[in-house]
Amino acid sequence: EIEEDNNTNVIKTKRDLIEKVFKILLPLDNQSNLNPKQKEQRIIEEKYEKQVLLVIDDFETISRDERIKIVDFIKKLDLNHYQIIITTRIHDLKVGEQISVSHLPMNQTFNLLKEILTKTFKNNFSHLLDDILTIEDYEKKIFKITDGRPLFIWQLSYILTQGQDLREISEYQLTDSNSAINFLYGRIIGNLTNDGKLLFESISAIVSKKDLKFDLDYLKYITFSDF
Repeated sequence: EIEEDNNTNVIKTKRDLIEKVFKILLPLDNQSNLNPKQKEQRIIEEKYEKQVLLVIDDFETISRDERIKIVDFIKKLDLNHYQIIITTRIHDLKVGEQISVSHLPMNQTFNLLKEILTKTFKNNFSHLLDDILTIEDYEKKIFKITDGRPLFIWQLSYILTQGQDLREISEYQLTDSNSAINFLYGRIIGNLTNDGKLLFESISAIVSKKDLKFDLDYLKYITFSDF
């Protein structure tokens, strides 16, 4: 049995990935004195009896330089033994087959909202469902607001827990990217404290579209914060 160290689950570099994969797939060799390059070669050359599924989540949170190194490593793996899934919001990732996640249909949109309100938050907001069910064409209104997009459904659930009325929100038009951005982030900013707004704005200033990674210590330094 392999004991997992939860503190090492976060992958930020190619080296992190190599160390994690090596520890899981070659536990007997994990105490060896192999350097990262040698471990990488062992992983590439090793023939496994079973299929290996490697999942890298939120790939956009890794720096651009490290993403390039990780993709280069993945391309060296034998696909007869490896299946690799990368989840990301990056549209121009040049590796493998891209599968876009489609929007949910109307009935599943409401089902996801219901699951979030009753099971995700610390407090149970099932009473909000009772209010929603009294609204005419409530499923259509919810679908109109979110377009079946899971991230929008999550944001809608948050807005509802803050006391917003579904009837008022349903008048919101997500006809272009600017209105969508305002729906997702503008309302969040409106509910933040002044310190929270400063942090939110500072993060947007120190990241780029190509690299969403930022240094927490640097954020503390430029905002004079200790959180």
